[in-house]
Amino acid sequence: MQLAIALYNNNVDDEDELEFRKGDVLTVLIENPHGFDGWWLCKHKDKCGLCPGNRLKLIQNTASSPIELNNFINSRLSTASVNL
Repeated sequence: MQLAIALYNNNVDDEDELEFRKGDVLTVLIENPHGFDGWWLCKHKDKCGLCPGNRLKLIQNTASSPIELNNFINSRLSTASVNL
């Protein structure tokens, strides 16, 4: 499993999709599951669903240090603009 950060908001069009906001961190369970090229099966806020892979950026393999993840997220949040 890997972690990914959302590059954009994702509003769902189908009940199989997962809604998320720019800056959210998701757990990527499967990249390109059978028949869904370009989509990833992810978990976020205790929900699982399909996400368009082009709206996410892989940031960490779960074997990496949590300190590295916190440093990465903090650096991104400090430079990110907030869309209201």
